[in-house]
Amino acid sequence: MTGVSTPSNPPASRCEVFFGTDKVLRTIDDAGLVRSLASLAAISATPPSTPKDGDFWMYNGTAGIWWMFGFDSTEATYKWKFVGGGALRAATPVRGVVASMTQIPATTYTTILETLTAPRSGEYEIDHGGIISSQPGTTNSYLGLHINGSLDTASEMVGSLSSPEHFQQSGKVTLTAGDVVTLRTRVDATNANAKYGGRLLKLLPTRVT
Repeated sequence: MTGVSTPSNPPASRCEVFFGTDKVLRTIDDAGLVRSLASLAAISATPPSTPKDGDFWMYNGTAGIWWMFGFDSTEATYKWKFVGGGALRAATPVRGVVASMTQIPATTYTTILETLTAPRSGEYEIDHGGIISSQPGTTNSYLGLHINGSLDTASEMVGSLSSPEHFQQSGKVTLTAGDVVTLRTRVDATNANAKYGGRLLKLLPTRVT
């Protein structure tokens, strides 16, 4: 048509997105051009053996939890980046008492309140908290975060009957698969009672192997 120019490569009027039988996400346009975008691995406790950048993996190796990860080969160690899913959680929302505890050294916690185990090696966001007090009033009670039994001294909180402590802390930790994270309590006098309420422990991955 005179006076009208036609683009040599006009844009496609449609673009469809689909998964093939090989679980690869692709697009196809009017011209029949097919482009591969990413693959979705089978839901599994272990990642695919030969992933490509942008591939997804749905982890289901822990009861009650599904986590989605995306593969990034530029990461030095933990190449599967967290995309979405709920946190591992151990919580006791009601009040309680650990009665007649024995005075123990300042860095030793013998009573475990909550426990979580890291399912895969990687970096995790960790949240923990609660309300801690004691009885009698001259006694202090403590809450402390432990990894494989070792106290994270920065996490330690203290409360008493006259000054109960309500706290929540967040941080990032690097864990190996099977590492055990615990929230523990202790007192500083023999036959004292550690009183607590609303204690919470959560793990959420950011990058894993």
